[in-house]
Order: sequence, then C-alpha cells, then structure tokens
Amino acid sequence: MKKIQLLATFLFFSCLLSAQPGTLDGDFDGDGIVFTDFGGNGDGASAIKVQPDGRIVAAGASTDGTYADFALARYFPDGSPDNSFDTDGKVTTDFNGYDDRIRDAALQPDGKIVVAGHTSDLTSNNFALARYLTDGTLDNTFSFDGKVTTAFSGVSDGAQAVIIQPDGKIIAAGLTNNGTDFDFAMVRYNADGTLDNSFSSDGKLTTDVNGNYEQLGGAAIQPDGKIILGGRTGDGIDDDFLVVRYNTDGTIDNSFSSDGMVTSSFSSGIDAVNSLALDAAGKITAIGFANIGAYGTFAVARYHSDGTPDASFDGDGQVFTDVALYVDLASAGLLQPDGKILAAGGADETGSGLAFALVRYNADGSLDQSFGTGGITITYAGTGTSYINDVALQADGKILAAGSGFATTVDFTIARYFSGLNIGLEESVVPVGNLVVHPNPAFDVITLEYSGQRVEEMELVISDLPGKQVYKESFNDISVPFRREIDLHDFASGTYFIMLRTPMLHINRSLVIAR
Repeated sequence: MKKIQLLATFLFFSCLLSAQPGTLDGDFDGDGIVFTDFGGNGDGASAIKVQPDGRIVAAGASTDGTYADFALARYFPDGSPDNSFDTDGKVTTDFNGYDDRIRDAALQPDGKIVVAGHTSDLTSNNFALARYLTDGTLDNTFSFDGKVTTAFSGVSDGAQAVIIQPDGKIIAAGLTNNGTDFDFAMVRYNADGTLDNSFSSDGKLTTDVNGNYEQLGGAAIQPDGKIILGGRTGDGIDDDFLVVRYNTDGTIDNSFSSDGMVTSSFSSGIDAVNSLALDAAGKITAIGFANIGAYGTFAVARYHSDGTPDASFDGDGQVFTDVALYVDLASAGLLQPDGKILAAGGADETGSGLAFALVRYNADGSLDQSFGTGGITITYAGTGTSYINDVALQADGKILAAGSGFATTVDFTIARYFSGLNIGLEESVVPVGNLVVHPNPAFDVITLEYSGQRVEEMELVISDLPGKQVYKESFNDISVPFRREIDLHDFASGTYFIMLRTPMLHINRSLVIAR
C-alpha cells in the first residue's frame, strides 16, 4: 500500500510502505478477508471481477442445504457490501427449482454482468447463462427473461468458462456427456442470447480427443479472435494437460501444433489445466495440477503461439511447485502487468483440510522470492477448509482471491493481498476517502458516491483528455456518504478525468462516455 503525504499545494507524493507482497491487506474489511453468507450453509464464489469503478463482483452458488442457486455479491473497494446492488449487495437466481451453479463470470463494456454455469432438472444438466444489469436485476433484453439454457447431450452438460468477444458475442465453454464419457463443449451466442449460427453452423460444437475423456478448465481469446480452451484428456486415470485452439468460426486451428491440439504429460496420474493466460507475445500460460509426488503439485506450462513448449520458461516450458506437505491444487491464475505469473488454489499443510494458497513466479519460471515466503502464501480463511477458485487484479495492483471458506457457515470468501506492483496511486491511508463512479462506461447520467471522513468543503472537477475543464461544482458542509448525479447529455463521447478535492484530500478517477 502507499501512504499519501499532503503538500501545501494539495499535491500528493506517494511512497511504498513495507507491506510485504503476498500478505493480507488489512484495509480490506479490517483484516483482509470478507465473508458473505447468503443464508444457507454451502456458499462459494467461483469467479471474481473488478468493475471499472473499482467495485468488486463475485459470482458462484448459494445452497439452502438441498439445492443451489446462482449467487452474486458486489462490494465497494474497501470490501463493504454495495447495497445499490439489489438493496443488500446480494442476488440469487433460480432456474428450475433444483441445482444451479455459476462457474465463471464476465463484465461487458456497458457494465452488464454475464455469468455461466449449469442448471439441473434432476434428470439432466444443461449450460445455463444469465445476464444482469448494473443494479443486479436480470436483463430482459437477454433471451426475454435474462436467462438462457442450452442442451448438448440431454444428460450432463455444463459451462465452466465465459468470454465476451469485442463484437459483443458471448462464448460459453464447458463439457458434455457423449453417452460414454465427456467432451469439450462450446457455444457462441449473439448479444441477445440467441445461438450464433455462424459458429459451427448451429452455434454449438464439441471436441473429442481420440475417444478419450475430456474436462474443461479454462478458456481465453486471442486479439485475432481465435479461441483457446484448456483442460485435460485421458481415461480419467492417466490424464494429460490439453490445450486446443479454434478459429473464429469454431473450426480447429491446424496452425496450432499441426492438428490444433497440444497435450503434455507430467505424470502417470491426472495432470489438468484449470486456467489459461495469454501474454502480448501470444505465449500461452497453462496453470493447473500435476500428479507428481504423494499428493500432487501446482503445475505451470508455457507454450509459444504455435503450441511448442517455451524453453525460456524454466528450460523446458514446465514448472512444478510443492506448496504444502499434503494436497496442492491450483485452480486459477493470471499474468501480472510486469510479466510475473500468479497461480492460486488450495494447499493442505496439516492433513486436516485445504487453505487459500498463492504462488508467484518470475517470467522465467523461477519462484518470486519477494512474494510471501519463498514465493508462496498460505492463508487460513475461517476455521475450516478454504479454497481459491479465481483471482483478479485491482487497478492499484492489489490481488483479489475468491472462493469459499468457513466462518460460522460455508460462505463466499474474498481475500485481498498486497502485490508490490506500482500501478497508479493506491488508496490513501491518511486521510481516508473513497470516490465511486458508476456506471463506467457511462451514457447519459453518472452517479458519484464519496465515502470517508466528513468534510466542510468539496470541489468536483471534470476535465477532458487534453486537460480542458468541462465541469466544476462546489459544495459546503458535506455529509458522508455524499451522493451526486451528473447529467452527461452535453458531454461528447470520450475519456474524462474526475477530480474530487477537499482541503485535505484529492481523489482522481477516470470516466469513459460511450454512445
């Protein structure tokens, strides 16, 4: 984190404090961890995303002990619930009265939230997607009621990943039961939720590798629109890393490893990709699990854009990390802007259950010794088993990890860690204040919400990209929280900068107006 010192000119200079990368950020809900209970005893977050205004969206499932529903929660940047999201910061959605679970989420440029997973009617599971407006209500322009289901086999289908294309089309990827075992399955939808028939002729495709069992772990999209899926293939006992690349129309891309597919075997057991990340050079980083040793390890492999192993990554394109004495499972990961790789999941130090686990690597595959202890951080989130399902970076570089943990019940669990990244200004310690701008991108109206110390004077200034001041307003004797709506009809499309100034504090935010 950074401490902001005020000069007489009201300008701030920031300096890094001694917060160790990989340690919890106590400014996040007081101790670095937030638990959210939906009222049952089986809540868990599978995905976490950060909105442009800094608010945090977590998505997963909530169960009443019998059946689960789609569940979402939204938080302010300090970890407090955002009660403008369905009045209490939480939303649940039922499809058929039985099990419904979110596995992944994505944010559209207009702020709408798309989630994907599966729904059950007790006889079969199907792909299930829902789209929400920024206030948490279902978007009725998406398949009339905000919900879409898609069947492949009519037996057991489910989405594990969702991607928003630049043209607004939505890709959901997962698996389907072919009657014997499972195959990769992918669907592309138009922005209104209808199937995109330009994709594999009917909007749906499946991929089977030599008659083997396949299971999806992650998905990514290249800047040229090609789609990459990662997971595992095998007989369910001896499974290998699997990475497949598709052209934009859903056909296999044979320029990738000659047949569009790459498999990597690390052990005689189950090796599985659970997350994918792409860098600017087109290299593919696959993060997951390898059945090495008695209990398995975190596994990371990096490939060139043609599918060949990247030998600059630890000499052979492969890295394995024994995190704890017992089970290690990596389920999520990301690339930092500085090229470092973050892998996350669960690790069992004592044989009594998993805890939050993060491992950070340098770009060459070596452990980042500046992070945690020797590149590894283990956090006990609550009093029982806890596990990370997804990670994200905030605009200030801090790391968000989402999953499940046990407080008084099994709850959504979000932890925030220092990263050591120097990206912009992190939120100040003294004085305290936060400004949230929503929606962002905006169209006709924005709402500004200031929370923090009560102030007697405040000035609000909006400038365009070249620096010309286009809006200014002053306020006196401000009560906190302070809320202000601004009409944007006279503003042109583009990028703007918002500055909130008080005698003791400057807060800057960017705003995009898109029409």
